[in-house]
Amino acid sequence: MNSSKTIYPATILVWFATACLWIVSFFSLILVSVNTHAQPYPMTSVSTVNAHQLANKTDTWIHMQGSNTVGERLTPAIAKAFLESKGVQDIGLTTGRDRYDKFIQGYDPKNDRYVQIRIESYGSSTGFKGLMAGAADMSASSRPIKQKEVEKLKEMGNMTSQQAEHVVGIDGLAILVHPSNPVTSLTVKQIAELFSGQINNWQEVGGPNLAVSLHARDHESGTWDTFKGLVLAKKYKLDASAKRYVSNDALSQQVSEDVGAIGFSGLSSVGNSKLLAVADGDNAPALYPTRLTVGTEDYPLARRLFLYTPVKDKKAVVDEFIQFALGPKGQTLVDEIGYISQNIESHTLAVSSDLPEYYRQAVAGADRLSLNFRFKEGKSKLDNKAFVDVKRLAEFMNAQGNEQKSVVLVGASDPRSKNENAVLLSKLRAKVVRRELIDLGIPRNRIKMVANGALLQVADNSSLTSRIKNRRVEVWLQ
Repeated sequence: MNSSKTIYPATILVWFATACLWIVSFFSLILVSVNTHAQPYPMTSVSTVNAHQLANKTDTWIHMQGSNTVGERLTPAIAKAFLESKGVQDIGLTTGRDRYDKFIQGYDPKNDRYVQIRIESYGSSTGFKGLMAGAADMSASSRPIKQKEVEKLKEMGNMTSQQAEHVVGIDGLAILVHPSNPVTSLTVKQIAELFSGQINNWQEVGGPNLAVSLHARDHESGTWDTFKGLVLAKKYKLDASAKRYVSNDALSQQVSEDVGAIGFSGLSSVGNSKLLAVADGDNAPALYPTRLTVGTEDYPLARRLFLYTPVKDKKAVVDEFIQFALGPKGQTLVDEIGYISQNIESHTLAVSSDLPEYYRQAVAGADRLSLNFRFKEGKSKLDNKAFVDVKRLAEFMNAQGNEQKSVVLVGASDPRSKNENAVLLSKLRAKVVRRELIDLGIPRNRIKMVANGALLQVADNSSLTSRIKNRRVEVWLQ
């Protein structure tokens, strides 16, 4: 008797279907894993989005190019929330050439069309080049636009104007070392000497007898441009031994694994590395990058994150995106991603007994607000960020619970002027902010002023950048 088992066609069909199901499940898990790894926030699966893509024509609402610091996580998160606010459904993220080329996509039921916002984040310089070439609608940058870029883009309007330059958030340039390194703070000069190779052993700055290894961002990065401008300036050059990275996260990871390492990244990429306090000079305080010190830009290596848009021939949807990004919802996402938003916060601080009696009396019982007003170089006019911030402050003062409170505007100057001139200049700066608040409907009796002269310096005043930091108006809520 033949003991072989008869295999019926139906059984073969079941086996085949089961095998197919396992294969599909396996590749689905891989797809979900890759998609989740690439996304810092939840989105629908790629397959759901592509179903709409096949059935509908794709409309690119916005094509953004520029900074990896801004484009890695921040603008994709804002883009997703913006599309949701416009009623777009089934929003997902796909990548193009690589992880730095992102498409935030979804289905627009109002027009039965598939829409997307494309974000290419290959460095701040590439964004301005994209605007010049007519390939981008918007440029993301982790540094201010350079004068040569302003000149090349002048046909689009004044790219340093309020209509073109938009501060989307504040970042602190984090100075990172290995967690085992006992060094806790450095001056900006010491950081420059380390990265230029003039200091090559940690013993020279109070650390162990250990060789220094350098980790830096690549030359296309706005993070690199900021570091070069704020730290190396024109006096120092990056040592040739430095390892270069396209990504902040990759740099931070390597620093956390290298005992002799020092590197720099954006605040959101500290990871497992150790964060150092930084002093602007020997006579300036060493500050850690905190929500308050970065938000007020008192931290020596604080920097603004920008979105630049043409003044002329700009898409209406680009303006809508900017308003959303600068508004409360967009700014909340700035916080969630790991940067410092421009939503105003209050902080209770101890006022030092070393400060003058008039100052301590003026801010008695007051909380420090998370913004400073700064001014255009060499002028008593508010800079672009300050014009937006003064509107935020007026709204904050009219918010529930604050309607009866007052603000104390503490004007400050730099010590280059004679003392009497420094006091007059600090008073003038406070008056400029008061005038703007009054124009926005805040009663004069809810605004107090203090002319603080050249007291409470946050920078050593040795450069234009540090002098601009010292020329400010602090805000307290009382």
